[in-house]
Amino acid sequence: MGVRSHKVIDALGAISAEDGAFDATFGPPPSVPALSSDRMQPHSSSTTPPRFIQCKPEWLPKFDGVPENLEHFLGRILDIARSNGTEAWDSAMARTLPLVLTGDAASWHEGLSLPVARSLDSVAAYAKALRQAFPVDEV
Repeated sequence: MGVRSHKVIDALGAISAEDGAFDATFGPPPSVPALSSDRMQPHSSSTTPPRFIQCKPEWLPKFDGVPENLEHFLGRILDIARSNGTEAWDSAMARTLPLVLTGDAASWHEGLSLPVARSLDSVAAYAKALRQAFPVDEV
């Protein structure tokens, strides 16, 4: 019953590209529109939503509120902030910093008023506030 598959394959193979039989049966391939140059350009930052970047607490050192440890802590934090250098990364770090404060530093942060806590929206703002809250006694 019916045509054997090898006969169909042989018949298809016999169709010559030169005689146009294939094109007449199936028509020309659909044309693919060329991409315009504006589609190939990256979108400006004003049209794309900001990319959410996460900073995990385990990536940051902890600070216990001992003033003598503050500059070492801030040095590491500032190094990590520079590792990416974008505003999104700085904001991600600022959101994570309260999670790495322990002891007196955690108590200090818990006692901040809401407006002050909200103003700590960058690594630089945290560095300034921590230096004011935990000054090293100079001799």
